[in-house]
Amino acid sequence: MEIKKLKIGELELLPYSYKERFEESALIIEAKVELTGEQFSKLKQMMRGNRYFQVERQGVDTREMRFGLMKWSEHGQCIKHEVLLIDKEYDLKAEKSPLLYDPEISNIQDMLAETTEILGELVNTLENKGLLHTIEVEGIKSKAHDRVHDRKREFYKVHDIDEEKWQI
Repeated sequence: MEIKKLKIGELELLPYSYKERFEESALIIEAKVELTGEQFSKLKQMMRGNRYFQVERQGVDTREMRFGLMKWSEHGQCIKHEVLLIDKEYDLKAEKSPLLYDPEISNIQDMLAETTEILGELVNTLENKGLLHTIEVEGIKSKAHDRVHDRKREFYKVHDIDEEKWQI
């Protein structure tokens, strides 16, 4: 099926690559789009919002969907972004599979928890020694909280999404 326009919430996108498939009755869309900086910002905001949102396939239908993991790459003034959309029905019907990427994910979680504790202790030690004031500690924590979503998005940045293989 060829879709010329995909509307995700209020964001209209023109895919230059589009694939869709059904797993039972659940639709999975894999599209690639070129975004302006403004569109990229809007997409990031949507990813922080509600889990599910309306997706309109121009001339076909509108479904309630969510984002999957999506890679992106910068190209001058443009950002190439893959858009992986998962039908809500997939989440409702899909059997829960065993952990993918184990033991990697378990090991990453362990290392992340340890690193988080080390950094927390470091900040507490600096504060207790008078090298950081409470207001500075609160500012550090606030900035970290505000930036965490954007930092997580960096995990999916690649050199060029057109040179990468699709993965769900």
